[in-house]
Amino acid sequence: MRRNLNIETITKELVERIANNSEVLEFFKKSETIEEFGIKYFQNNLVCGYDLSSTGCKDFISVLVDEYEGNRHVTDQSISMTYKVQIIVSHEDKSLLDRLSMLIGDIVTEAYPNRGGYCNCSTMTDMGNNYARIINFTLFSTRTDS
Repeated sequence: MRRNLNIETITKELVERIANNSEVLEFFKKSETIEEFGIKYFQNNLVCGYDLSSTGCKDFISVLVDEYEGNRHVTDQSISMTYKVQIIVSHEDKSLLDRLSMLIGDIVTEAYPNRGGYCNCSTMTDMGNNYARIINFTLFSTRTDS
């Protein structure tokens, strides 16, 4: 089945799958953010489609999608589109980041088994007082001009 890929649908699907995954939520149950604001706050505000890395927030998952136009095929009036997806995973307990990012990688693979260029970066990035792992992958689509 062919999906209609675009920035909005990719972001929405990944945010929903991650925010509603019980195993992902289990990683954050004991975090200060959940203890203070609750799990619904985390699901609705800290698993999102915008970058929270500069906010000082310690616990979040950001799903960022960039769209690039590829080759135009004049004969069939189609354009190849590339979507570069970056998921930033941050947790106050950096010892959990590897397992958490692998779980999110499994969610990505389930949602988009034909993705390309998958990379779960092994380098932890210092972002102020917290750490993150970066998951990158690419999706390809063809759009037909109407």
